[in-house]
Amino acid sequence: MEAGRILELSVEAMGRIQGLALNEKVLDCFAAPDEEASDGGLLSPSDRLIGELANESAALTPSGNGSYAFPPMPEGCFLLEYETKYRFNSSFREEFAANGQRHIAVFSQRGMARVAGDELVEEVEGVIDLYRYPLLYRDADMLLERLELAGVNTAVRSLGRFEGRIAFVIGAQYPDESRPQLWIDKDSFLPVRWIVTRQVPGQLQMSLEFRYHDWEASITRRGRESTGFFPQRIFFIYGGRIVRERIVQSMAPNPAFGRDDFDLEGIRAAKKPSQEILEQRALLFELEQKSQTGEDF
Repeated sequence: MEAGRILELSVEAMGRIQGLALNEKVLDCFAAPDEEASDGGLLSPSDRLIGELANESAALTPSGNGSYAFPPMPEGCFLLEYETKYRFNSSFREEFAANGQRHIAVFSQRGMARVAGDELVEEVEGVIDLYRYPLLYRDADMLLERLELAGVNTAVRSLGRFEGRIAFVIGAQYPDESRPQLWIDKDSFLPVRWIVTRQVPGQLQMSLEFRYHDWEASITRRGRESTGFFPQRIFFIYGGRIVRERIVQSMAPNPAFGRDDFDLEGIRAAKKPSQEILEQRALLFELEQKSQTGEDF
């Protein structure tokens, strides 16, 4: 089956819902807020091995009443409460409070912005942000384009086995996991696995894996029909360890978004760029000037 056809069946399975608002608990053991850095400091991955995902309970486990119980935090990890909004095929927003500051990230077709308090700290997507691609783009052509931009060779397809189930693998010949690839469950056509790889000159190849679990239907406000599906648990795996876990606590389909929820330009204009952002802009300007004049880089 062609990649485009697999993705058509996948977005159809996820539903044609227009938007979704989520309340999430996020256990962060990789890029948690740091008391000495407003934009967060990278922490060493925890000692929770990837095997625990299949053989033992994960960090957040369901209790008897269907909610999630929170055991003691692994050392170096933080538990945060996120408010997340998806306007499918278009925009994304998330925010949380930490260390007395409000952290906000907004993504649209024009780019992205991440702020911490009154400072703009990022304006380029990081690899860790790519987890939302199979969730945000519920149009097969748009998702195909985004996968290709992320390095997926969509002409390569195979069948693989994941957690005892057969899945379509777009981007690699199973069992090769060294290339960017998206896994779609063969029966449900829901995304289950997304592997992103990056090669930096002079460094080892970096691989980050996202796993999508417990897909559940979001219900209309009338409570009569399923309008779409969304994974209740998302695992981020780096270096063979679970370094982040997102757990949906509640979700509201087709919410009334605020006028400024996805105002990327407004956020950029209202916040002071960090020193790192200013240096990045200066470097980009210099590269553009050299490109126009034909100078060597």
